[in-house]
Amino acid sequence: GDIVRVDRVAASVRVEGEVRRPGLVRFEGGRTVNEYVRLSGGFSNRASHGQVRITRAVTGQTILARDISALEPGDLIWVPERGETANWQNFQSILLVLAQIATVIVAVRR
Repeated sequence: GDIVRVDRVAASVRVEGEVRRPGLVRFEGGRTVNEYVRLSGGFSNRASHGQVRITRAVTGQTILARDISALEPGDLIWVPERGETANWQNFQSILLVLAQIATVIVAVRR
């Protein structure tokens, strides 16, 4: 007497990471990665546009988006966050070197 209900499976692509509205987007053949990102609200301010990756639903293989010719239902689009700016890291390195030089100068003057 039990009733089993099975919902229809809608073909979709998951868009995650640094987009404004992450989640599922209805799959439509011929759409580009950028169209799926746009349908997810677009890139956030922290998004790394050049490092977008696709994880294939069937194989689990992860590939840079620029190397993908077409998306398939179930694929995952991952938009990573931009890394720390190189300027800050360069500043820290320069500061460290200057501190080491200052230490050597003080030691030599004694």
